[in-house]
Amino acid sequence: MGATYFAVYPGGGIEAFAGPIGLRAEIGDDIYFNSGAHNNLRVTFGPQLRF
Repeated sequence: MGATYFAVYPGGGIEAFAGPIGLRAEIGDDIYFNSGAHNNLRVTFGPQLRF
């Protein structure tokens, strides 16, 4: 038996490039509603390639 719950992901990020190579950082909160709100904070940081 499956169920579907409402979810939102408010967040934001910043990125900087020097030519084709850059860095990106993002923070967000995955919130889903199943008998109340449940939060899952997510923070990421890493390299990025632009081509």
